[in-house]
Amino acid sequence: MNLLIDSDVLIWMSRNHPGAIARLQTIQLWQVSTVGYIELIQGCRDRSELERI
Repeated sequence: MNLLIDSDVLIWMSRNHPGAIARLQTIQLWQVSTVGYIELIQGCRDRSELERI
């Protein structure tokens, strides 16, 4: 089963939040919506965050 992951959770993961990382590691298949992907890109604070996404 695929789960749609909210951009907030992915932002927490990208900023090394241990709870978000642990939870996403337990899910085999997850997806990000196009809108969520755009939110992630727009929310980047610098180039290194953008490259991680």
